[in-house]
Amino acid sequence: MTEIQQKRQGDRKTFLKISVKNKTMLQSSLSAILKRQYNKILRDQLTPGEAQEKAFRRLQAKLRRSEIYRSSELSRAKNLNDYARLAQVRTYEDYKQTIKTTLSAPSRAMFSDPLQYVGLSSGTTSGDCKALPYNKAMLKTWERYQLAMAAILQEASSISLIKDQRLIWGSTPIVRKDERGLAHGYVSGFLSMRSPWLFRRNSFPKAESLLIPDMNAKMEKMSEELRSANLQLVSGVPSYLLSLFEHLKESWGCENLAEAFPNLRTCVYSATAIDAWKSQLNTAVGRELNYVGCYASTEGPFGYEIPTLNGGMNGIYQFHLGDIVYLFRKLGEDGKIVRLADLQPGDEVELLLSSPNGLINYSIGDCLKIISVNPTVQFQILGRIGQGMNVAAEKVSMAELNSVIEELSQETKNVIRHFFVYPGRSPSGRANYQWAFAIDNPNPKLNSQWARQVDEILKKKNFDYWEAREELGFIDSPQVQFISAEMVKNFHQSQASRGQFKMKSNFNSEKEFYSFVGKMMEGTVAA
Repeated sequence: MTEIQQKRQGDRKTFLKISVKNKTMLQSSLSAILKRQYNKILRDQLTPGEAQEKAFRRLQAKLRRSEIYRSSELSRAKNLNDYARLAQVRTYEDYKQTIKTTLSAPSRAMFSDPLQYVGLSSGTTSGDCKALPYNKAMLKTWERYQLAMAAILQEASSISLIKDQRLIWGSTPIVRKDERGLAHGYVSGFLSMRSPWLFRRNSFPKAESLLIPDMNAKMEKMSEELRSANLQLVSGVPSYLLSLFEHLKESWGCENLAEAFPNLRTCVYSATAIDAWKSQLNTAVGRELNYVGCYASTEGPFGYEIPTLNGGMNGIYQFHLGDIVYLFRKLGEDGKIVRLADLQPGDEVELLLSSPNGLINYSIGDCLKIISVNPTVQFQILGRIGQGMNVAAEKVSMAELNSVIEELSQETKNVIRHFFVYPGRSPSGRANYQWAFAIDNPNPKLNSQWARQVDEILKKKNFDYWEAREELGFIDSPQVQFISAEMVKNFHQSQASRGQFKMKSNFNSEKEFYSFVGKMMEGTVAA
């Protein structure tokens, strides 16, 4: 055991032996551990290639006794460069049978240690739910990510995980148990249950509330639990947090939550861009919050915002280095697969991951844009592969669409609960963008005004759109309609127990959009 390993083991033993009564010593010990963790994060960020080579060797060692190791490029690659050269991209479809085998009986198909949990993805309003097996190594990966986030929060906001009360608004940790007694559920809730008990003492919801499957019933319970709480931090999917805040306001009969939570200053968000939600969340809380983003999904934890490195700019992430191996398929004609060390500013890439639960060069379908590589690698999440709009080769990304909505909300002084967009035809027969906005008090007389505003904003955001509109005339002016925010809100709440559920925003056609709306009104939209 190295000196560093002995030091870390000593830290953990000291931490566990400290008397709970001596809170000052306990807090000081934890603070020191998190400070060391934060310094390690910074060192890894400055040497990402080295960190990934180490992660690759650890991954080979962890999966060496599995069938996926022997049958994949993981066993044939001598180093990470070799691994990228040999890479074969896989999707959930490629893994379906292997996952079925892993879940049905003890198996070494994906990993050699015992199966401990089955993580469910929420999917979207257009996709199927996925089931992903977790072994002990994968759960440890999540625990290390939680520790990293705690270290970042301590540095960015001085939040103390021992003394400060916080809300971690996750989903149902256990949806069901199978015939083997294995729990199936959503990772956000499950991780809340697995956090160290010293951290759970000041964390909401409490264990019994966390297990409530119905989201409306859970929010009702939270209105009781949180009435005397002194929240300093909230964490969750922005749309879920907003639903809870609005429920609390209605239940407590207050205009905002400023008096209820006078010390609430920080929000950790995930699953979506925060720009379109900041105004609504700030209004609900009654003050401007500090936002720190994390980038994670059921497949694993991939990144976080580090304010000291990104200048406090939301949406600019660093990779979480250490457990997961990342490769990237460049978007474009050649589709070359490269390592993290090969990335260049401006690259747009598809993220591929290899993780301790046996996912090998697995595509989660996310598209990233590399912002910088020196002194650290920073990236922006553009959206899902194939998402966004592309009516006339203008390729408007999901990130740009979200940015348009943020600016439109500010210009119109309206809270846009959700937006939908799809390619259509203008009255003159030319291709255009069709927008539908869910707002509280829709006024059809404003359709034309909003259409002009959204058009001008998008022309500023995307040069190709401006060119297609102004120079080439390929795209006609957009059209706008308003739909019931109440309908969208009710549907979203009916789905809110399904992990990080994401409401679909863009559609391929008018027919697809109206089919979705009809099913949403009936409450029959597929999971």
